[in-house]
Amino acid sequence: MGTQKKSIDEIWKELNKKPVGGSAAVGGITMLPGITSSTRTVTHNLSESIKVPEVEEVAINGGGPKKTSHYDPTKAGVSAEDVNAYMARIQRLVNCLSDPDRGTRRQAATQLQTRLLQGDASAPAPDAALLQALVCGPLLYPLVNLMQDSIEKCRTVAVEVLTLAAKKVSDLSPVMPALMVELPKLMGHLPVVEPSEEVRLQLTELAAAIVNRKDRALMEPYISELCLLLCRALEDTFHEIKKAACSCTASLAAVVSADSLEPHAERLVSALLENLKHQHSRVRLACIEALDAVIGGGCMPAGTIESLVAPGVRAIVYDRAPAVREALFVALAHWLGHEGGGPSASEGRAGEEGDSSSTKPSPSRSDQTAVAAALLPLLLVGVTDDQPPVARTALGLVESVGDVWEAQTRSATPPESSESLASPMQVDESADADAQSTSYDHAKAAEELVLQLGEPFTGRPSSGARQISHMLMPRLLPPLLRELSEWTVALRSCAARQLHTLLILAEDAATPHLDKLLPALCSAIGDEEADVAARIIASVHAVGVHVEARRWMPLVLDHLSNAKLTISQKANSLVVVAGLLHSAGRANQPLPSDMLLLLASTLISEDIRGGCEHPAVRQQLLAVSGNALRWGQSRCLEVSRQLYTLLLQLYGFEKEPAKIKAVSAAMEELASACGVASFDDLAAEHAGTVYFKL
Repeated sequence: MGTQKKSIDEIWKELNKKPVGGSAAVGGITMLPGITSSTRTVTHNLSESIKVPEVEEVAINGGGPKKTSHYDPTKAGVSAEDVNAYMARIQRLVNCLSDPDRGTRRQAATQLQTRLLQGDASAPAPDAALLQALVCGPLLYPLVNLMQDSIEKCRTVAVEVLTLAAKKVSDLSPVMPALMVELPKLMGHLPVVEPSEEVRLQLTELAAAIVNRKDRALMEPYISELCLLLCRALEDTFHEIKKAACSCTASLAAVVSADSLEPHAERLVSALLENLKHQHSRVRLACIEALDAVIGGGCMPAGTIESLVAPGVRAIVYDRAPAVREALFVALAHWLGHEGGGPSASEGRAGEEGDSSSTKPSPSRSDQTAVAAALLPLLLVGVTDDQPPVARTALGLVESVGDVWEAQTRSATPPESSESLASPMQVDESADADAQSTSYDHAKAAEELVLQLGEPFTGRPSSGARQISHMLMPRLLPPLLRELSEWTVALRSCAARQLHTLLILAEDAATPHLDKLLPALCSAIGDEEADVAARIIASVHAVGVHVEARRWMPLVLDHLSNAKLTISQKANSLVVVAGLLHSAGRANQPLPSDMLLLLASTLISEDIRGGCEHPAVRQQLLAVSGNALRWGQSRCLEVSRQLYTLLLQLYGFEKEPAKIKAVSAAMEELASACGVASFDDLAAEHAGTVYFKL
């Protein structure tokens, strides 16, 4: 053979032989797969960097194109010589960041981290100005490229250095274009590229460091990228990432304008609402704080609070952590106009320029009413919270929201109409002389009722709280009455608690709705859940105190006389009648004579007497008669024959000594109210008439 085979060493030397000139064959060998036949060389002089384009592609070591940043170090307050001098010390480490060997890259990244963050014996860590010149200049793209390294330690170093720069440097704008391209690649799309949850946490903290600079002009061009990353972080399975994302979201909402955040607000809020189901209470608490900032900033599209937010936070009113429930109630009050607590995005924007350029109009009164109708019932649940501090906070928030609502109503109302707003709870007075009785003090009765309830009530609710409940009653009451018949205990309990608080606050505003309210109460009073039944009877007492007897008595007695009612339904209706009589009597409500006669006649009617064979009906009839006697007192003489007939019938049906004794006590109470010595004297007066009718 005429030619001698070359050794491997000789071939390798030829492959690595530097080309001569601008374009030459590599080692004289062409057409080998994976080997570029030519390369280009670019000279780089830092002192002339201002004259070249901002970003340049350079071929390094025969690889693909790499980007390099040309940043004028004088903008950071340092000279090019200082940057060159520092780079000379770390250039070898920077070069090793792209070495094919994994160990070399890891070691170089670790040493570079030590140099930049802590310094070493040869040189201290760079100050803020020098760090800005380095990160915005020669280190920018090496660090950005390192964020995609296959070694977790290298990615960690890159993110830590960039996070340090975001916290220390005065101008981060040169870094943002490259960084905002890289962050969405790593953690902005599904599936998420970054495999390490620790690095994902660091990426979220890097975004938080950028947001916490509170530089609106820096962030608003990249609001889409930031929101995309935050949505992925909120969907992450690592709870620490979720908390960091919530904190960053709250900060972002406090800095950028509402117009900028509005296109992304619904997506952020949806991601936050999903995390309200998280098992960690601190995650749920962080989500509520972030929701408060986003929604309170006024960037939500119209209708999303009613359709998205209110259903999403509803379950949290029963959260097992009191701190979470209290935070939700504070947030609800903030969304309803209360400015006293919670992180407010509007406060964060108060000092920012450009607020006057917002094109979003103020919400109309109808929009405010729709939002209040969706959120106020959730806040009312807090008034009946089982933790007294939370209940006191919720009641105070309801009153504060009412005061804001009252002030807005007054400012939007002509002066000639302001007098009508002073007492929004008034209803038409009856022409009946008893209804005009001056002995009934409604304000005093209302205060006595809430004092009987105890914590959190310490007196009659504020006029603002009464007014907002009065005005929203037509919107709030129908859904609550529907939910009283839901099949889940949680929904029925929530509706019962809301209804009770609403009736306490709205007082006699329930009058126009009695035709639907009373049948619903009669149905719900028999709930198998004791807590629900107790809330319903408390609601009945509220109606008895605040609504005139002339308004509710014909309706409830008409319902009681319905022949289609079953025995259990009649017993439940009698419980409502007894509760109304009891509370109205204790409140010293006027009892019209015609209403007393209607009550007595209904109780001895054929429809009611037919149910006396059942113990539950007899027990409630005895309660009704006793409460009527205590309310009417001497006026029961007018209906003594009807009450005598009822008690006599109850006495004849009872067999147990204890119940016979109870009926006998009611008989003596009737005799005393009629002014006779004993029931026998009353029997002597009415026995003949009753015997004749029977």
